[in-house]
Amino acid sequence: MLAMAAIASNYIHYLGAALLVGRVLHAAFFKQGVKSVPRGIGAGITGLVVAISSIWLLTIYFYGSGSR
Repeated sequence: MLAMAAIASNYIHYLGAALLVGRVLHAAFFKQGVKSVPRGIGAGITGLVVAISSIWLLTIYFYGSGSR
């Protein structure tokens, strides 16, 4: 959706890379249990990327695109 809103591709790549790092951290330390710090960091990064993307899209929807 960010690509359809004409957001610069480098921002989309940064968000994708952060999402990948977060998911890999979360998966790599999954067997260590719920209290694993890297697993929590990975989940936090994932949530942060989802939140940033969502807020960015809502901002574009209500206020117009800022990168055109």
